[in-house]
Amino acid sequence: MWEKKTIRELPPPRTIKIWHWLCIMLFVFVCSLLSIIFIFPLQVNNNTLFIVILFCITSLITGILFSVRVFTYYLTLEKVKTWDEQIKFYDKQWQQWSMQSLAVLNSVIITPLNSSVDDFLTNQGEMKYAANKAFSFDNNDQNLYLEFYEWIFANLADSLELIDPKCVLTVILFSFPGEKTEKENLIRKAYKLINGNLTIEFLHESTLSKEPFNFDTLIDDENPSLYLIITDNTETTESSQFITALLLANESLYENRTHLNPQSYILRSMLTTENEYPAAVAQMHEIQPEFSVIKQIWYSQLDQKIVTKIQILLSDYGIKLDEVDSPNSHLLDTYLGYPNKTIGYWLALAFTVQAASRTQQTQLMATSVMDKLLLTTVTASLNNN
Repeated sequence: MWEKKTIRELPPPRTIKIWHWLCIMLFVFVCSLLSIIFIFPLQVNNNTLFIVILFCITSLITGILFSVRVFTYYLTLEKVKTWDEQIKFYDKQWQQWSMQSLAVLNSVIITPLNSSVDDFLTNQGEMKYAANKAFSFDNNDQNLYLEFYEWIFANLADSLELIDPKCVLTVILFSFPGEKTEKENLIRKAYKLINGNLTIEFLHESTLSKEPFNFDTLIDDENPSLYLIITDNTETTESSQFITALLLANESLYENRTHLNPQSYILRSMLTTENEYPAAVAQMHEIQPEFSVIKQIWYSQLDQKIVTKIQILLSDYGIKLDEVDSPNSHLLDTYLGYPNKTIGYWLALAFTVQAASRTQQTQLMATSVMDKLLLTTVTASLNNN
């Protein structure tokens, strides 16, 4: 879950009660009366002076005490008001933090079955059941890789042309360890075929990593950054093979460049556990406005029990999924085959971002990564936030 500090509200100042001050005035009057009688004994013919002195002393002392009380009351009231404003500012900053995003400029999905997001949106009922199967490409030689990379850049070419040539394209490549240099050369070769003029830098991530990729590092990067995340799951026989590519821009790059025309936005993800996910869903509903308008959910690596609980939670929060144009829930593993437990969430994310672009509706990806539950909201637009 997201760690949020709990800031307690200050108690409001005690109200000024007239009855209390009448009692105080009476007490001051009695004390003044006794003091005057004891210190300045007066004769009967000085009753008028006695009353005037008594009244003045009582009024003066009571007035001073009341003025101090009013001053402390409004001082405390201002302190509480300032503290409440600080809490509201913190909550606003917290919400803005949760709504930070990566803009999806384009995306590509390559699977052995040539599955597309349109298959799930319009023809899911006609798709063949393929759970517990592992689909593979015909061959995995360098020529096939080059074809894949050429296909990726051919689809991304229009989006890459909109990028300032001074920008650096950071390619984050998820693949099996080994052959890094060969794949880098193939990617550079494929990029040259579209006459690209961006400088390319590579970051390598292993598909065998025991920790999920920290998406927040890309979102929190304050420097304008362009990322191409290529997930290569073609060297395995234990799960269905696939290649996905996501062309992403962080806020520092896209917020002042409206010509980039993002297809969708990936909001900050929630990584939680099976025991804590009800509280995690509650937190997302509270501070991520787009979470409240989810229309479809894309599941992967989750059993039906968890899927049902998530749907019940969304219903409890009044989130109504779309039931008219297409199915509102998509169990990817049922049709794409056995998922990769380490990097399969990238395939689910690619389908989710394409669905947001196609339908112009907010989508939710729910998947399991390293025995943890990953929830990601993807929206088609941030204009209303």
